Amino acid sequence: GDAESRGRHRGIHALGLDLDRIEQGLTKQQLMELEALEQDCDQRTKEVIHISKSVSELAQIFRDLSVLVVEQGSVLDRIDYNVEQTLDRFKSSKKHIDKAAKYQKASTSSIVILMLLVV
Repeated sequence: GDAESRGRHRGIHALGLDLDRIEQGLTKQQLMELEALEQDCDQRTKEVIHISKSVSELAQIFRDLSVLVVEQGSVLDRIDYNVEQTLDRFKSSKKHIDKAAKYQKASTSSIVILMLLVV
């Protein structure tokens, strides 16, 4: 009603128009169409604001996701480094075990020869 009319008047006055003079020259049908257009405009404005907020929220989600990806990349780098270190240590251990097995065979052979010589 009256509050809507004042609200409309303020919006129109902001455009430099005098709504009372405009309304006097319009038919009731034209006034209803003008009100419907204004309501559509208000609804579209609300929808644009809603979309803007949604886009802003989506941008924040992508920023958060970017941080997580960087953090996960660091974790994967550490895992990769640890796997490489473990592999290097296993290779080194295998060499030591092979040497120990070789020395054990040699020492067993030496003990057998020594026992044969003693007997």
